[in-house]
Amino acid sequence: MTSFFTTSLLLVLASLLPSALAGPSQNTTFSLSPGSDANLCIVPSGDSEGSSVIVTDCDSSDDIAWTYQGTSLVHSATGKCMDITNGEQQSGNIAQIWGCYAGNTNQMFDFSGDHIKWSNKFCLDLTDGADEEGTKVQIWSCWNWNSNQVWTIGQVEEVDGCGDCESSDTSTFTAGTSSAFNVTASSTDSVAASDTLGSATASETSGSATASETPIGGGLWANGSTSRKHRYSTSATCDSWATSSVTASHSKSSSKSSDSWSSSTSSAGAASSSAAVSTTGSGSTSGYLQTSGSKVVDSSGNDVVMKGVNIGGWLVLEDWMCGISDSSGNADRFAQTTLETRFGASKTATLLSAWQDNYLVSEDFDNIKTMGFNLLRIPFSYLTLQNSDGTWKTDSSGNVDFTKLDWAIAQAKSRGLWVVLVFHIWETQDQSYSLISENSDAGQAARDKAKIIWETVGKHYLGESTIAAFDAINEPTGSWGNLLQQDLYDAIRSVDSKRIIIMESISTNPTTYGWTNVMYSMHEYLMMGDDLSSNEATYKTSTGSDISTWTNMDIPVYIGEFMAHTTTLAWYLEQLDNSKVWWSMWTYSGVNVGGWATYNYQGVSVDVGSDSYDSILSQWNSLGTKVANTDLISAYTTATGGSSPSRKRSTVKFTQRAREGKRVWGGKHAGRSKRHGKLVGGTSF
Repeated sequence: MTSFFTTSLLLVLASLLPSALAGPSQNTTFSLSPGSDANLCIVPSGDSEGSSVIVTDCDSSDDIAWTYQGTSLVHSATGKCMDITNGEQQSGNIAQIWGCYAGNTNQMFDFSGDHIKWSNKFCLDLTDGADEEGTKVQIWSCWNWNSNQVWTIGQVEEVDGCGDCESSDTSTFTAGTSSAFNVTASSTDSVAASDTLGSATASETSGSATASETPIGGGLWANGSTSRKHRYSTSATCDSWATSSVTASHSKSSSKSSDSWSSSTSSAGAASSSAAVSTTGSGSTSGYLQTSGSKVVDSSGNDVVMKGVNIGGWLVLEDWMCGISDSSGNADRFAQTTLETRFGASKTATLLSAWQDNYLVSEDFDNIKTMGFNLLRIPFSYLTLQNSDGTWKTDSSGNVDFTKLDWAIAQAKSRGLWVVLVFHIWETQDQSYSLISENSDAGQAARDKAKIIWETVGKHYLGESTIAAFDAINEPTGSWGNLLQQDLYDAIRSVDSKRIIIMESISTNPTTYGWTNVMYSMHEYLMMGDDLSSNEATYKTSTGSDISTWTNMDIPVYIGEFMAHTTTLAWYLEQLDNSKVWWSMWTYSGVNVGGWATYNYQGVSVDVGSDSYDSILSQWNSLGTKVANTDLISAYTTATGGSSPSRKRSTVKFTQRAREGKRVWGGKHAGRSKRHGKLVGGTSF
């Protein structure tokens, strides 16, 4: 009797929960409407992170399109993901948009029947069932009978009023510098262009050169064999195509009434030539490392595994780890901007040289070599090469000034160490961290500026085989269709076809985009507690999961940053060694950051917003002696087979300043989304 009633009760409860049903196809474009009113569609209330998700009249907004990527609902117009505020598992919590992060559980949704589930037991819910414009979308415990949780998927009309413009059209193409066509600047070719979005096919023909593109995401964006993109704008009346020697992209323009082709040189390209770029490398790529399946090999075919250290705080002054505060209110990592505003570019250059010349010295490279590391990951900023006003820093010959980077690479080369250069700070990061990832004109402008930096760096170091790889961008937010990664890949490949490129915040198989010679990277900051069993479980769902996924795709793996304590660190390094992946710990040195660094400077404290020029110069000219964290060094030398440098000092304890510095979110280290974070804790060495 008891068994019968128990079984019956379970069946009743099961009937109240949404049943599993496949959702929309991956990367297709659709709208979402409450089941009570198909004329309403869900949209963000604004473009910025934290904007709540609401319903509005479908016909009154151009922003109703979403795509389903993995388990993320990505808003097409902003490139941001639907996100449950602070990840709080509580009925009534509001849905919002936020920069997309791979692995962020706040942004993982499943379609189950006519419900959209989050965290397995909550469903998207129309607040109070109010089917009127402006009503917010929230989460609530899932029940089948709750009509507030019923949603319908709609089709998004992508091309309106183009008429004959959608049919084949023959136009005149004037040759220029476009990478799409192998023609001279003086010739004119007749180009047959067709764009049939109905069948999601577009083709281009120029002489004997033919390129084709197959749009994905319902024709919203396409990546083709030419590694270019086709962008659709809802405001366009017809389909206009343009190629550019810098952006290599097709963009619809509302000003065009028919299909036309043109060649142009991007203004960004003109900016990049405002200062000459010297080349330090041989120009020959024969000595480069190359990927081979899930491994990296040297020019003789031997496997190469890197065990390295980050040179954090040197060229990128992160306030939390450099003894810096900024009472002027400028963003972290933008001390240079504050200093230039106060003292001008020339005096700021003197201050930065004082810091850089004392923070990292030749002896440090000896220490790194002695400890058994074979790789330096060197973060750099656009401000390493440019002033805050966008002008290039130049040397005495009028070339872009690479003095500091050249010195570090020469120091590494003389000791047989490899280098990874990572683009850590980009323009607009202080205004909006996620802007560079967004599918918008402002986002594209930010990417164009980043591309100039990589074109300049790539040209300067062409043939320099000491550089193992270029890490395209540090900890970016997720980008719709991986636009950011694609643009930076194209920029590097435009000047260096053979260099290994490291990609972060991405999980798509690189063959999807035609990428070659790439590695995938993640940063692990979720294993800093002392509970080894808990950290082992975390490893399986974070680092271990990524290694398995990427290795199965034949992609070499790089753990670009991580930090762990005590027994967890030894265990973690053993797992990485067994997996034969590259890794680099964060970080070699810092100011009073305890267990974050193998060496610590003591007592440096500068307010770049209020301290006098002379006071800052005095402190940065005399940073003092670095104190070695002997226990941390011992843990790493055990893993690398190295030894502790001489003149060891006592162990440094974890300070409160370090605890308040780097923050993490409920996934892998995502950088600057403090909303997701919790203060870093743990026991020091």
